[in-house]
Amino acid sequence: MSGTQRVLVFHLIVTALTASLYTALLLVVDPYAANAAWACMALMALEKRVRRDEPIDERDQAILARASLIAYSLFWVCLVLGCTAVSVWRSPDSIPAWWLSVIPMAGFCMLYLIRSTTGLALYGRDS
Repeated sequence: MSGTQRVLVFHLIVTALTASLYTALLLVVDPYAANAAWACMALMALEKRVRRDEPIDERDQAILARASLIAYSLFWVCLVLGCTAVSVWRSPDSIPAWWLSVIPMAGFCMLYLIRSTTGLALYGRDS
């Protein structure tokens, strides 16, 4: 397993941990206290330790570029559709305040989830 694959698996683990902790806190406590779960995303700063200073070759760069393009494309489509659905489903002046922190952080988690799974799928396809 290359260093880039280890980083992608690490991103999947951190994203799954964050999403499951947020969901658990949302069910047990109130939505405002559940926002503390987003602090788990700070574990992404440990990425350099996971990579272990291995060089990134051209194949790794091409896979990461393709996975990032797919992830950002899906992120923007989901963000626009989600915001449109919220504005149609609820009146604009009745959106709960805790949604303002959930929408960007959920988008960040979705971005890393799609990027990591796409990158690992591309590694499996190229092998």
